[in-house]
Formats: sequence, C-alpha cells, structure tokens
Amino acid sequence: MVEKEFYRDPPQAEAELKISEDIANMPEAVRDRFKAIKVLYDMAGDLDEEEEKEYRALEVKYEKLYQEIYQQRALLVKGLEDVPAQFLEQYEFRAANLKADEKYKDTEVTPADVKQI
Repeated sequence: MVEKEFYRDPPQAEAELKISEDIANMPEAVRDRFKAIKVLYDMAGDLDEEEEKEYRALEVKYEKLYQEIYQQRALLVKGLEDVPAQFLEQYEFRAANLKADEKYKDTEVTPADVKQI
C-alpha cells in the first residue's frame, strides 16, 4: 500500500503525535491492535474528506442550475422577458395532474389578485 501525502494543521498534527506516543507506551500485547485501529480511523477520515469534496461539487453543480432559474425568474418578474409558451404549457399540464390527483379532488384553488402584490 502506498502512503498518500496529506496536510495536517498544527493542532491536528499534535493530536496525531500524542496518539502515536500513547500507542507506543501501550503494552505490547495490545499495541498492534491499536495501531490497526488508528489506521482504520485515518482511513475513515480520508473517506470523510473525499465525501465532503463530492458533496461540495454536487452543491456547486446545483447552485449553477438554480442560478439559471433565478435569473430567468428575475427577468420575468421585472417584465424584461416574455413568458415562454413552454412554461404556460407546463403549468397547464401540472395543474391538470394536480386536479386528477385523488388527494386534491375537493380542493378549491382561487387565483391570487396579483394587482395587490
């Protein structure tokens, strides 16, 4: 197995050193077990770091997608862009599906008076 290079901030490095010293001072009968446990702990930490990077990459991806939607919404709200026909079609499609849903069959929806907003 190849050791990977990694950076530990000073407090973390101190803690690592303390753990190594504690393991070195343990009775020989249990020392190797604690060395193995420490390696497994480090491996879990490496996975945590990798997971965090992947979460952040996913967040960045969706932030960009949301940004596109928010920009288009802002243009519509300000009246700087015409309403795309596909959005009106999609609205009607979704409204029809909602009305067809048994959970909402008796629900009465009244449009908001947008002039008051």
